[in-house]
Amino acid sequence: MRAFLTLCQHHTPRRIVYISTSGVYGDCQGDWVDEDSPCQPLTIRAQRRYDAEQALINFCQRMTCEYMILRVGGIYGPERLPLARLQNIKVIDPQQAPYSNRIHISDLAQVCLKAMQASTYNQIFNVADNAPTSMSDYFIKLAQFAGVTAPECVALVDASRELSPAMLSFINESRRMRTTKMTDILGVKLNFPDLNSGLTDCFEKLNTP
Repeated sequence: MRAFLTLCQHHTPRRIVYISTSGVYGDCQGDWVDEDSPCQPLTIRAQRRYDAEQALINFCQRMTCEYMILRVGGIYGPERLPLARLQNIKVIDPQQAPYSNRIHISDLAQVCLKAMQASTYNQIFNVADNAPTSMSDYFIKLAQFAGVTAPECVALVDASRELSPAMLSFINESRRMRTTKMTDILGVKLNFPDLNSGLTDCFEKLNTP
């Protein structure tokens, strides 16, 4: 981000739309978060994204440039499905799994366009569908759509010794994102407001010659 902003000093754009991450909120223990919730990023990736947000805001204030920051949940789509991993992972029992948030890639593209074209500016928006569930639910539904055996489920208490480091990273944080601002201010109407509709679209596209 800082290298990009350095280049922008010579040809300052009218507006910059930055795709950040919902990870900037850190672990909220399943509570709902909106754009005014405190940021407590835990991972290095989230800390870098939060630093990039601050750098962008400071740059735009100094250069009289508009910004729009999108704090995005997990992105999925026809070309972004972890199908190869399904037979080699374990997941937390869905009844114990922490909340996570996601957005279909075409809906994210829609939000980006609206953020660039909106009459409002210098705003932060949560970007996710309207149905936060869990990574366990995601992988189990993905297996159902793919017609393969669902991943093995383990108890939360056994996660540290049963799950891969990648899967463990998903259970250390839990939050549900409010997207009222995205809907009301940007006028976004999601094409895929939940995982079932989104995965239906993904597999229709994958199965189309």
